[in-house]
Amino acid sequence: MITWINPTDFEDPDSAWMGEANAYDDNTGTSSTSSVPANSWGHWLILKRAAVTCHRVRFYAYRLSYRIDQINLDVYYDGAWHDLYQGTFASETWVEKALASDKSLTKARVKFHNIDASDSRAAYLYEFDFGEVSDPDAPTDLEAEGQTNPERVITLTPRFTAIFNGNDTVKATHSQVQVGTARLGSDKWDSGKQALSPECGDGERCALIAYGGSTLAFKTKYWWRLKFWDTDDRASPWSDS
Repeated sequence: MITWINPTDFEDPDSAWMGEANAYDDNTGTSSTSSVPANSWGHWLILKRAAVTCHRVRFYAYRLSYRIDQINLDVYYDGAWHDLYQGTFASETWVEKALASDKSLTKARVKFHNIDASDSRAAYLYEFDFGEVSDPDAPTDLEAEGQTNPERVITLTPRFTAIFNGNDTVKATHSQVQVGTARLGSDKWDSGKQALSPECGDGERCALIAYGGSTLAFKTKYWWRLKFWDTDDRASPWSDS
């Protein structure tokens, strides 16, 4: 799962920006602004914080296709700047950009392009966040055949489901179910990591997962547990059995 973390400081190498701290004040109604010369890229604004493990970042900025039309976004890790994205973006809405893998980020920098061939135009960066990654929480509200903790088998092919606990930026994409004759056991069935269809979001109950193991016995008690993987391929802990 991802927790969005604000920058805590900035660098304005060319003294080209105004209201720099507005880019991380948790208010999409205020912005950091910079004048971008005609038909060119503007100046970098560097946003900083203590190292945080990230898989993605996000920004909220202004775009007008015949004025400010593109953003250039770099991130800093392993002692160097790395290109993350350059291109168009949706205006005045959150836009996320993912890294290829988890990285310890300390800085990001942005600049904007002015497509107007004759006049300088203002660029507006309203917000920027680092996405701190962590594992989803354990699944909750387990149900087998629509029942919570049934005392014995009521069908030979039970279906399992639970609530995914990530956050609103990721979904559960895969699951694993284990069924055993003892708590934490899997001697009857271990599904392995399997794709969920459809995927389920934070706080949602996942689609039913049908039992696929060896034959169960009626009126017998079995234990089962479940875990999820999220959009960033991070695994939750196992649920309670």
